Amino acid sequence: MLAFNGAVLAGLATLADHDLPALTKAAGVLAVTALGAAAVLLLLVVRPRLGGDDRASFPYWARLDETRSAPA
Repeated sequence: MLAFNGAVLAGLATLADHDLPALTKAAGVLAVTALGAAAVLLLLVVRPRLGGDDRASFPYWARLDETRSAPA
Protein backbone atom coordinates (compact mmCIF):
# COMPACT_ATOMS: atom_id res chain seq x y z
CA MET A 1 0.00 0.00 0.00
CA LEU A 2 2.83 2.41 0.78
CA ALA A 3 4.42 1.71 -2.59
CA PHE A 4 1.12 2.32 -4.35
CA ASN A 5 0.59 5.60 -2.48
CA GLY A 6 4.11 6.71 -3.32
CA ALA A 7 3.71 5.89 -6.99
CA VAL A 8 0.38 7.70 -7.28
CA LEU A 9 1.69 10.73 -5.39
CA ALA A 10 4.72 10.84 -7.70
CA GLY A 11 2.44 10.66 -10.72
CA LEU A 12 0.28 13.47 -9.40
CA ALA A 13 3.38 15.55 -8.66
CA THR A 14 4.38 15.35 -12.34
CA LEU A 15 1.04 16.92 -13.28
CA ALA A 16 1.48 19.86 -10.89
CA ASP A 17 3.18 22.13 -13.43
CA HIS A 18 0.64 21.54 -16.22
CA ASP A 19 -2.13 24.01 -16.97
CA LEU A 20 -5.26 22.15 -15.84
CA PRO A 21 -8.85 23.28 -15.30
CA ALA A 22 -9.79 24.46 -11.80
CA LEU A 23 -12.07 21.47 -11.17
CA THR A 24 -9.27 19.08 -12.07
CA LYS A 25 -6.84 20.90 -9.79
CA ALA A 26 -9.36 20.76 -6.92
CA ALA A 27 -9.83 17.02 -7.44
CA GLY A 28 -6.05 16.61 -7.51
CA VAL A 29 -5.66 18.47 -4.23
CA LEU A 30 -8.30 16.23 -2.64
CA ALA A 31 -6.59 13.13 -4.01
CA VAL A 32 -3.17 14.21 -2.71
CA THR A 33 -4.67 15.00 0.69
CA ALA A 34 -6.42 11.62 0.90
CA LEU A 35 -3.34 9.70 -0.25
CA GLY A 36 -1.11 11.64 2.13
CA ALA A 37 -3.43 10.85 5.04
CA ALA A 38 -3.50 7.18 4.01
CA ALA A 39 0.30 7.07 3.87
CA VAL A 40 0.56 8.63 7.35
CA LEU A 41 -1.95 6.13 8.76
CA LEU A 42 -0.09 3.23 7.17
CA LEU A 43 3.20 4.42 8.62
CA LEU A 44 1.63 4.76 12.07
CA VAL A 45 0.34 1.20 11.85
CA VAL A 46 3.67 -0.37 10.92
CA ARG A 47 5.69 1.71 13.41
CA PRO A 48 7.18 -0.53 16.13
CA ARG A 49 6.20 -0.08 19.76
CA LEU A 50 9.49 0.25 21.62
CA GLY A 51 8.53 1.67 25.00
CA GLY A 52 6.66 0.60 28.10
CA ASP A 53 5.89 -2.84 29.51
CA ASP A 54 4.02 -4.02 26.46
CA ARG A 55 4.34 -7.82 26.30
CA ALA A 56 4.18 -7.68 22.49
CA SER A 57 7.17 -5.36 22.08
CA PHE A 58 10.73 -6.25 21.15
CA PRO A 59 12.34 -4.73 24.29
CA TYR A 60 10.14 -6.91 26.50
CA TRP A 61 11.23 -10.10 24.74
CA ALA A 62 14.87 -8.97 24.68
CA ARG A 63 14.90 -8.64 28.50
CA LEU A 64 13.67 -12.19 29.10
CA ASP A 65 16.21 -14.70 30.42
CA GLU A 66 16.67 -18.35 29.43
CA THR A 67 13.90 -19.59 31.71
CA ARG A 68 11.45 -17.29 29.90
CA SER A 69 10.41 -15.50 33.05
CA ALA A 70 9.43 -11.87 33.07
CA PRO A 71 12.20 -9.37 33.88
CA ALA A 72 12.28 -7.88 37.34
